[in-house]
Amino acid sequence: MHLLYVDESGGDDDKATDQHFVLGGIAAFERLPYHLSGNVEEIQRRFLPTITSPVELRASAIWNGNGEPWKSMLRKDRIDLMRSVYPTFPF
Repeated sequence: MHLLYVDESGGDDDKATDQHFVLGGIAAFERLPYHLSGNVEEIQRRFLPTITSPVELRASAIWNGNGEPWKSMLRKDRIDLMRSVYPTFPF
């Protein structure tokens, strides 16, 4: 079995103020999200050991140090975290 996810961004009607509409999707084999979730939890334990509840690893917030816990984290540590979460992105 595969799990499907589709997301959109932007307006798709005549009154939309956006100039672009983006639709993306992914299909993943059913066991992949389980392993991916475990990997993300391990990254959080390594970089944020005092936080036990899940933290959203939103790239723009981490990169710019927006909000906690990113605001109080050193930029070098935020970049190391980004490299762990997004290993193929060239930082």
